[in-house]
Amino acid sequence: MDKESMDQKLNASLEFGPNVQPVELPAQNETLAPGTPVVVSGWGATDASNEILSQSDILMEVEVFIVDDNTCHMELEGYTFFPSMICAGVDQGGKDSCTGDSGGPLVTKGVQYGIVSWGPNSCAEPEQPGVYTSTSVLRDWIQEKSEV
Repeated sequence: MDKESMDQKLNASLEFGPNVQPVELPAQNETLAPGTPVVVSGWGATDASNEILSQSDILMEVEVFIVDDNTCHMELEGYTFFPSMICAGVDQGGKDSCTGDSGGPLVTKGVQYGIVSWGPNSCAEPEQPGVYTSTSVLRDWIQEKSEV
């Protein structure tokens, strides 16, 4: 699915504090260089062998690295890719977003470049990066919907 995202209105205003802060968005169509370290966070599975029972009760984060499009397409051969997708992972595996992290942020230096979207059959496998929806491709849409 191309541009997997949604617009959701909150019933109440957010109160900013130590645990709630706004995040910046990249410029429209801005990209990160392959190898750039990024952080993904969420409450998803922490054990790829038991994704259902290993959901986290606390917010977790992990550092992964931007993977160039050609490498990602080769490593995830057979999957469909769109220009709105970016890949990030760790070549040797062991670190990744996983089941339950979907919708979470992919950030670097206070800028959210991606939204956790999907990955191959199992999490944190070697040479199997996760796939994220690019917020830079959606920047204009996000600003229009959020009215900021």
